[in-house]
Amino acid sequence: MYLRGVFVGEELCSLLLGRIEEKPHLVEEVSFFIDLAVTKNGKKKSGYMKALLADLNLWCQNKQIPSIELRAILANQDAISFWDHSEFERFYIRYRKRVI
Repeated sequence: MYLRGVFVGEELCSLLLGRIEEKPHLVEEVSFFIDLAVTKNGKKKSGYMKALLADLNLWCQNKQIPSIELRAILANQDAISFWDHSEFERFYIRYRKRVI
C-alpha cells in the first residue's frame, strides 16, 4: 500500500493512495493501482500531484513494479484533462449499467 500527501502547514492539499495488484493475465503480471488521487479545490495546478506522482514512480521502480494504472470518472473533466496531459496513456474503457 502506498499513501502520501502534500501538506502546506497543517493543511492537506493533495493525496495519493494506491495498492499493488497481481495481474497474471497481463504481460506485466503486477502493477500499481491508484485508488485515489485528489487535490483540494483552490490548490490545483500547484504541482502537488505531479510531485506525488514523481515519488510514486521512484517507489514503483524500487519495488520493480513495471506499470501504474488508475480509473477516472468521465464526468470529471478536470481529472480527465490532468491525466490526458500527464505521462499516462489511455489503456481501456470500463462500462457500467445500473440495474436498480
